[in-house]
Amino acid sequence: MEKTDEIMELNRETAMRLWVRDFGKAPKAVDFAGREIAKGAYNDRNSNFGWNVDHILPQSQGGKTTDNNFLVLWRTVIGLRLLKFKTIMR
Repeated sequence: MEKTDEIMELNRETAMRLWVRDFGKAPKAVDFAGREIAKGAYNDRNSNFGWNVDHILPQSQGGKTTDNNFLVLWRTVIGLRLLKFKTIMR
């Protein structure tokens, strides 16, 4: 089974794999909302470049903890993911 279909634990290793999936080896990138994030600032709430990973479709709405349901995003943009991906969920 590929990691895109496999249920997994969300941890630093998973987050770094998702970074590489989305941004390759880039040390900095821009998330879907236009916020600059830095690879080294994973889960750093004190950094202006801090980022995390969140579900596109929340688990409470049937979303799975799989690579294809994760989004790398700036630390405080998590609530905006539904606005961006609303059409996917219909």
